Amino acid sequence: MNGPEDEEMRIPLKELFEKRSEMHPALSEWHEPGADIWHPLWDWVFANDIFRSWQRTDYTWTLRCIGGPGSGKTTLSAIVAQWLRGQYNGSKDAVASVFVREDVATAGTAFVEDVLTSIFHQLCVSHTEGDEDEAYVAKYRLYLDARKHGHRDIFRIKLMRDALLSRLGMLDRAFLVIDDFDRCSPAVDLFLENELAVLANGSRLKVLITSRVSCLKDVPTEQYCDSCDNEEDAAKYLFVYWRCESCRKKKVKPAHILCQSCRDKGKICVNCGNAAGFVQPFDHVELEVDSATQPVAQFIDWDLEMEHGDLGLGSKNPDKPPHSEFGRRLVDPRNHEALTRLRDQVKSQAMGNISLARLRLDNVHQTQSVGAISARSDVLPANIVGFFDVGIRRIEEQSPSQRSLGLKVIAAVAHYDFALGIEYENLQRIIHRSTKTSARAHAKRTTSTPTVSTRLRRSTMLAPEMSHVPHRSLEEMLHAARGFLTFGNMGHRPLMAFCQSFHTYAREHYNESLVWAHAQLDFREEGLAEFGNKVMRRSRTGVAHFVEKRDQAATQRPSLQEHKGRFDAGRSSNHFDGKVGDGMADSGASGGAVSDTAAAGSASALPINGPAARGEASTPSPASMAAARREMVKATDFEGDQSFKLVRRGTSWV
Repeated sequence: MNGPEDEEMRIPLKELFEKRSEMHPALSEWHEPGADIWHPLWDWVFANDIFRSWQRTDYTWTLRCIGGPGSGKTTLSAIVAQWLRGQYNGSKDAVASVFVREDVATAGTAFVEDVLTSIFHQLCVSHTEGDEDEAYVAKYRLYLDARKHGHRDIFRIKLMRDALLSRLGMLDRAFLVIDDFDRCSPAVDLFLENELAVLANGSRLKVLITSRVSCLKDVPTEQYCDSCDNEEDAAKYLFVYWRCESCRKKKVKPAHILCQSCRDKGKICVNCGNAAGFVQPFDHVELEVDSATQPVAQFIDWDLEMEHGDLGLGSKNPDKPPHSEFGRRLVDPRNHEALTRLRDQVKSQAMGNISLARLRLDNVHQTQSVGAISARSDVLPANIVGFFDVGIRRIEEQSPSQRSLGLKVIAAVAHYDFALGIEYENLQRIIHRSTKTSARAHAKRTTSTPTVSTRLRRSTMLAPEMSHVPHRSLEEMLHAARGFLTFGNMGHRPLMAFCQSFHTYAREHYNESLVWAHAQLDFREEGLAEFGNKVMRRSRTGVAHFVEKRDQAATQRPSLQEHKGRFDAGRSSNHFDGKVGDGMADSGASGGAVSDTAAAGSASALPINGPAARGEASTPSPASMAAARREMVKATDFEGDQSFKLVRRGTSWV
């Protein structure tokens, strides 16, 4: 080497680790949970047997925490990383965390290289006084030299992998938390996952990943311990277990299964008498973040009492504020049923998703009305619509082929019943037939009037040349849908919307892009009845049907009076009003707030002209359908009125 290179090789060790190249813009090593985080929400994770098993040094599988949009995965990642750093703080312990902030569709090798480099630096950050002669230091210098001289990506990645393995070999415990793994494209996902598997199998590195998308690898189901003496333990379903490899090789069915407790006791296989041939026949275990509905229910109780005072819900909050006006009505004994109904409905609509629970609770706090929750199920509040709009924009920001695929699979799944979903094979045929879409799917828009408020979203409709490119896997579908689709629990694992509210959003034309995507699909030849897929009778679409829905809502809410330039609610014979229900006790408050149903009634201000208004048959454009649907929630869009800003009494998040 020449002189300058020799000089660089002699950079002091501490300075060497502090000197870092520019990191990929999609990466971050830190996420600070907000001050408003309700930490008991995640207590169940740390008490979970899967999480406890994952920490064992004799396990090599990856823990994948799966959850839909808004389920709190990033917060969970940050809290887990903090917890691990507190638990494992010895001189031979290390914890690294990586947060993927942006979608990674290109420059995949650079991204993987920077992820490995970030992990290496974090594993060395507290050990910069190490020996210069350590192997991992020499290997890291080789990597820096290869990067300086522009060697091939694959060569640089190999050098960084070798340096990492050398460093990991010096540690007793090492943990890695990677958040938002699904933001990597399937190709980058596969590349990075293979690199992480090499690191985990060659060391004691424990990897935890959060993602919206399931791993999709086949994992045996319904495993039970064959050696437990206690009947209750023997009947317990095992997520983590040991299988006799000798039985499998000898094709003995079923192979003997041991739980961890029996494995620790040294119990043997009853088939072959072998105690040493047990393996864990899986490389990952999934933990569903939004499957724990009880913690979300406890959060709902905590939030209600944090906002409206002690309601007798038993939330663990020593600093409950005095009763709000709404809280005084809720604690009236005559309104006990209304309070119970309020809690149950928020819990049901949240479906274990913390963000949906907060949005629904915001509606209660803003309107001071149970009616905001009790409104018709097919009319969504404005904040829920806005939440889903953000997700659809992320889908629209993908490449043309991925954008087309993501929108179409969501529109196709929403065409069928939410609870039953649709099998992948059937969905695949529908999507493939969309490549033969007739010219009507690419009809030009005939209106120059903006159909969707530019404040809410920017229209990115598909152009004719952005047609679907045939996909090759279910994983590609799920990635393109950005986590808004998931699997059902039935044996045939149907695809379905990640929650009931999003299914309503996609089916009932709240989004113009989804309306267009649905128009390009052909369902006529599918014959899904034989597969047990129940077709959802879609609401009659178009402006004429919107007028009917508006009139129905107006009938339920006969009066909508303007109140201080904003909203005021009439009474509904079917739902609670701002006073916790018709005929219920009131503590003196006379005001109310508009519910979802009343919001639907407010759409009467929308001008309806042309054939639909005259009762004639019409073929409205997808744009007009989406615009009409949004007018139904427009009245509840509190953000549109800058004079109405809620300051929450008990919490810091708005």
